[in-house]
Order: sequence, then C-alpha cells, then structure tokens
Amino acid sequence: PHPLSATWPHPIITHHHPHDIFINIATQNVGGLKTESERGSGPKLSILRTLARKKLDFFILTETRVDVRAVKKIKLKRNLHATMHSLHPRPRGGVIVFSKKEHKLIPDSVRVSNAPGHFAAGVYEIGNTRVIVAGVYGCSESGDRPSLEIVDDLRGKVNELSHVFQTRNMILAGDFNATLHEADSNNLTINKINTVQSLGVLMEDHQLVDLGSVTGCLGHTWHRKDSSGQSSRIDLILTNISMQQRSCDLTQTIFDHAFLHGTINVEKRNVTHAMKDFILGSEEFLIRS
Repeated sequence: PHPLSATWPHPIITHHHPHDIFINIATQNVGGLKTESERGSGPKLSILRTLARKKLDFFILTETRVDVRAVKKIKLKRNLHATMHSLHPRPRGGVIVFSKKEHKLIPDSVRVSNAPGHFAAGVYEIGNTRVIVAGVYGCSESGDRPSLEIVDDLRGKVNELSHVFQTRNMILAGDFNATLHEADSNNLTINKINTVQSLGVLMEDHQLVDLGSVTGCLGHTWHRKDSSGQSSRIDLILTNISMQQRSCDLTQTIFDHAFLHGTINVEKRNVTHAMKDFILGSEEFLIRS
C-alpha cells in the first residue's frame, strides 16, 4: 500500500467522458398561447423563456391552441427552434417541438397525427445516434375511444419510423391525458382503460420506461384550479435509451400543469455490426442465395 494511504484522503471524482451524451428534454402544457403568440409577449411566454434557460435539447409545448402562423412567432431561446408541429386549424389542442440547432432533423422523417393537434414525431441525429422524438398531446375528452385512436395512430407511426430509419432509440414526451397507474390520480381510478392498455403495448413493444417512475419523480403534474382539488400525473417522458444516469424534476408555475424536465445520460455501447451485415453472413441467407 502507499505509505500515505492510511491518512491520505481518497476523493471520489466522477469524470464525464468528453463524448458522454446528455439529452435534456422538457414538456409543458401551456393551456393556449394564441393571444400571447400574436403579441410576442405575455406572462406565459415570460415563464416559458425562464424555464428554457435550463439546458434543453428538446422542449415540447402541448395544448398550444395556435395556428401555423404563430409557430415562427414563438421565440423562447436563441438556440431552440421549432422543428416539428401538429396544429389544429380551429385552433385547439396543438403540439410544437423545439430542438437545439445542432440536432439535425431528418427532413422526410416527420410524421403527424391523423387527427390534427395531437402529436408530431421525427428522427433526429443526436451526435452519431438516430433518435425518434415525439411530442404528444393526448385527447382531453373523458371518452376512451378518441384517446385510443390517437395512441393507436402514434404506435403505428413510431413503428414505421423505427423500421424505415433503422433505429430503436426513442423519447416520447408530452401530456398524454391518461394515467398509467391508479396512484397517478387522486381519485385512484384509470378512466381510459383501452387507451392505457394501448400505451402499455407501445411501451412493451419498444421497451419504453416512464422516466418519472424510474427516478421516483411521481408528483402529480396537473392540478385543477378550483375547489375540487382534482389532480393527476398525466405529463410523461417515455424512453428506451440505455441510461448510465437519469434524473427528472417538476416545477410548478402559473400553468395548471407542471414543467416536467428529464435528463438522460446515454450509455455508450460497443459498436455492433448492422443487421444487414448479419443477414448477409447468416447461413440461411447463404443457402438461399
């Protein structure tokens, strides 16, 4: 042993490898931005700009209730740009995905919900990794059927992107307007059983985990602003990216939904051969050809 080992302090130093990839993603239900987006200012935009000071790679705004013209007018931060959206012409619902300029969106990868205003999904190149990112606004109606149609549509589009762009990495975030577990609502009921089952299939198919759940960040994200005291955890970040470290936190502001922020430290893996090479070298392929 070192002669000083008995008395010499041994600090534990965590070195972040220069190539460590941290993905910071946040989602906020804004409850409508129409008037403020036209003016370019107001209390909601002011809070959003403050929240956007955090390190963010992706910032998803849900229930924007704006039309397409407003997208270019909403400025949150110099290096965050609106790269995807799904908006209803009336307008209602609505999702806008802001991303850091350095994360390149593959142009022909964008898929939006059949029912306008519910989700926008696309494939971004983050470093050398392709990641499917989706901003989601589930159906706010209490009925199960319209909510189920949106989740089924989302499942189909995510499956397609995974297949076409040869990536399994994904992050889905937003206001899903459905509780995954009874404890996620203060009335301890799951009110959209079929929707939640479909979400469960989506999570199982792609090995998605609920970031709030795995980090113990289980606070309710929505609080009704009346005397009923109703609340639930319906804003979620779902991902299947292998993580060395992860964190999640909630910030309550003027909105009736919390600002949900998550950080994923992407686990580096040994490079493996592409599936194509594996197929070309497999006995079955050689026999057939």
